[in-house]
Amino acid sequence: MYKTVAGAAETEYVERKSRFIARCWPVETEAEAAELLAGLRKRYYDASHHCYAWRIGDAPRTGSRGEMAKSSDDGEPSGTAGRPILEVLTRQDVTNVLLVVTRYFGGILLGAGGLVRAYTKAATLALDAAGIAEMRDCARLEIRVPYALWDSFQAFLRGQGICEWDAEYTEDICCRFWILAENAGALAAALGERFFGSLTAEVLERELRVNS
Repeated sequence: MYKTVAGAAETEYVERKSRFIARCWPVETEAEAAELLAGLRKRYYDASHHCYAWRIGDAPRTGSRGEMAKSSDDGEPSGTAGRPILEVLTRQDVTNVLLVVTRYFGGILLGAGGLVRAYTKAATLALDAAGIAEMRDCARLEIRVPYALWDSFQAFLRGQGICEWDAEYTEDICCRFWILAENAGALAAALGERFFGSLTAEVLERELRVNS
């Protein structure tokens, strides 16, 4: 289980005529982060700085393991931009995320303390706008249901708090849905009790997904 951003977001903050445009994205590899950053630099080539931080941890989709982190001041005084952005991510304990703060200098020097506060605020605004999602271990189950039991089976699923599923109509009805892996055993037991062992659940795959 880990926390990440629910989606991409962009916010803007002005401090003493300098514009701080913060953007964040969910990412799973350093290459993804680098590609997004390169695109940003190309698109906003006239900006004074593109300061950033990313944290990347376990990512089942890409197979990456362990935790990595990186930050850059991109020409701002050392420790006044990249580190504060990374600290925002660390405090919220989010991973698999890239956060970039683009600055258009407004002509007024902010000083080291002012820069730290500005980049911290810009990063916080972007993270708040993106929202935080909790990723949990989920299992995709498949259950083959005779047509005669379909109505009562749907009622059973709703009674288990499962309201979304896919159904493929073949010789039987093949029903597939996601559930928290930790709840799969209890659902299988309830299924056996309700349908006297005539229906069984098969685990098709497992992955970390947004816990809704």
